[in-house]
Amino acid sequence: MDTFKRKLDIYLRARFTLIIVVTPEEQRAIQAVKEVSDPSNRTCLAWDAADGFAVIAGKTDKVPQANDPLQALFEVEKGEDGVVYVLKDLHDFLDIPQVKRKLRNLAQQLVYTKKSLIVATPLPKIPDELQDEAVILRLPAPSVQVLDQVRESLAQTPGVKVEQTPGGRDKIVQAAMGMTASQAQRVFAKAIVTDGSLHDGDVVLVTEDILHSLRRQVPLSISISISQRENVEGLRQWLREGRAQSASFAEMTEAEERFAGIPLELPGER
Repeated sequence: MDTFKRKLDIYLRARFTLIIVVTPEEQRAIQAVKEVSDPSNRTCLAWDAADGFAVIAGKTDKVPQANDPLQALFEVEKGEDGVVYVLKDLHDFLDIPQVKRKLRNLAQQLVYTKKSLIVATPLPKIPDELQDEAVILRLPAPSVQVLDQVRESLAQTPGVKVEQTPGGRDKIVQAAMGMTASQAQRVFAKAIVTDGSLHDGDVVLVTEDILHSLRRQVPLSISISISQRENVEGLRQWLREGRAQSASFAEMTEAEERFAGIPLELPGER
C-alpha cells in the first residue's frame, strides 16, 4: 500500500469526518478509495451533480437520490452509519453559503457516527470556515510504476507494435513524469497512432507534448535544441532557464505546473 492509501486508511479508521483530497485525477482518487475500502468491506458511495449517488465499494440497498448539492448533504446526514461518501463536484458549490454551512455542520456532527466525507477537488484552496474541520490529503503525481503500467496497457492492445529497448522504455516513462495518468495515456496513444508503433524515438513526441502544454500557460522566447528535446534532463534545464527569464513562469504554483504536465524534478528531488 502506497503512502497516500496508507494515510487515507488511517484517517478512515480514525473516523475523520471530512477529508479533502486534492488532485486533478478524479478517477485515480476514486480507485484509491475503492482499494482502501474493499479489504475492510466498507460501503462507499460517490456523488456528482449529474448522476447523483452510486456505489463504488461494498454493498447497500439504500442508495440516496439527489443531484442538488445541498440535498446530497442532507441525504448523507440521513444515511446509514459506516458509509464513506466521496463528493466529486462539491468544490464547485462551496461558494454557496448554505452548502458551506451544511458541510461544516456535518463535519462536526459525523464525529458521533461512523460516516466520513471525502471531497475530491482539483483546487488546493478550501474555505477558511472549513480549515479547522478538515484534513487535507494530496494525491501525488503518478509514480514511474503507475506510468509504466499505463504504457504497458497500451502496448498490450491487439495490433500495436512495440519496438522499445529497455532503455527506451525507461526514457519515455521518465519523460512522462509530472503528467497525470490520463495525460500520459493520451500522449502514448498519440505516439502509437502517429506511426503504428511504440518505439524509442517517441520520447521526443512526449517532450513536444509537454512543450505545447507549457507554451499555452506561459510565453517563453528562449529556443530549445533538438538534443534537449530528446533528453529529459535537457528539457528540465530549458524549463529552469525559462523560470529565470519569465516572471510569470517563476510565479507558477506547483498545482499549475502539474496541470501543465511539467516534470521539473527527477523522482526524489523534492
